[in-house]
Amino acid sequence: MIQLEDYTFGIDGIKPYILKNKKIAETLETQRKLLQLWKVQRPIIHNNMTFSTKDLEIYQIDRLRNIVDTAFSTNPFYNQLYSKVGYSRGDIITLDDYKALPIITKDDLLDNENWLGGNLSPTLENAYRYTTSGSSGKVFTVYRDAVMNNMMWLNQLRFYEQILQRPLKQKDWIYEIYLAAPTFSSIADHYPFFTVSNECPPEYVLAHLKLLKPSILSGFPSYLLNLASLIKDPAEFDFIEAIVTNSEASSQQERDRISRAFGGALVCDEYSSIELSFISMQCPHGNYHLVEDNVRVDIINENQLGQGEMIATNLHNTFLPFIRYNHGDKLALKQHGLECRCGNKFRMLKQFEGRADQILISQKNGEISSFMIMSLYDRFLLAHDSNLLEFQIVQKEVNLIELNLVPKANSKGINWSCIDLFTSHLKELFGNDENLSIKINEMAEILNPSYKRRLIINELLH
Repeated sequence: MIQLEDYTFGIDGIKPYILKNKKIAETLETQRKLLQLWKVQRPIIHNNMTFSTKDLEIYQIDRLRNIVDTAFSTNPFYNQLYSKVGYSRGDIITLDDYKALPIITKDDLLDNENWLGGNLSPTLENAYRYTTSGSSGKVFTVYRDAVMNNMMWLNQLRFYEQILQRPLKQKDWIYEIYLAAPTFSSIADHYPFFTVSNECPPEYVLAHLKLLKPSILSGFPSYLLNLASLIKDPAEFDFIEAIVTNSEASSQQERDRISRAFGGALVCDEYSSIELSFISMQCPHGNYHLVEDNVRVDIINENQLGQGEMIATNLHNTFLPFIRYNHGDKLALKQHGLECRCGNKFRMLKQFEGRADQILISQKNGEISSFMIMSLYDRFLLAHDSNLLEFQIVQKEVNLIELNLVPKANSKGINWSCIDLFTSHLKELFGNDENLSIKINEMAEILNPSYKRRLIINELLH
């Protein structure tokens, strides 16, 4: 198996930040099984993206029936929940049958000890364990078996081939900057992964990238933007063909900035979660496609703009499934039947609103979506001449917004005309409410309570 320390090329400073999977032993046997699965499933899962609406519905109903029946039979939490509504095995015949099942939340699972009960194989101690970020303030542990873990890998490899717009080669390195290592450092020496902590000094990463020359780079947008700010010559990184942003909300302008810094590499965003795995992925044409052979997504409580709460089920997790799970995010979907030039027929997102608490609330206009706020800060706070290193928009009270600003080092100071334009347009979103106050705080740094940056925070919702 690949030993990552053999690929540091003398950059000793990066060694303490190399991440390895220590939860479950990584063996050549399990890698070979996954490689064989990939060889068999590769053409099948690529073909899935061309499903007709009818064929996709048949596929999803079959998967949902299996998930629900297995959960009903083996998991005390789901057995009690579904028994109360008169469910019997085999009742999922149509999507309407599935949609009639109760919706669950993270609180439901945290408060119910039966969630981790039942006859589980493997045992929890031998399952893959993941912990959510706790961005909601509620830390939650998720367990996956090998089936779920392997499906996650298949979806990830397919995504890489989509954005590379070519098949993966055996020696294509994937370079990740993240919090934890993937379950495998390679797949039987194919598609090697080099993962470093997001605490690694960026100068080490840039020096290492030049030597390892990965085809794909993946990481937090905030870290990638930090790397981008240090690059003097984009041509030095033209070996990177594609970049994946994940885990944090980012705007298209930020992704374009990352692309320019890395010699024009295609930058695509990934929307996933610990509970559901891959939810939506951005294609080379910029559209966010739901990963509909991995997750069933429905929108409830839609407003006039079509924005609503996401209710979802992973279609492969029979071990400890999340069924009709309210993820806490808000989405809007594009009109059904629209086709993308990339050939993927899965439904597309119209707007990704992000976490439900990343909105602002106006006394005159009600909820102001994160999408609208993001459009504003794209134009003014992320402008090249704004001279801002970081910013954060915090609603402290109904009529009080605080705008925290960190100027770039060695700059001429904040460009206040950009700030004035942002605040004036923000006031328009609030209906030019005379009671609204926007307080500007110039700061040395912005401290986030978790490892993820939060550009929009509504303290009224906590």
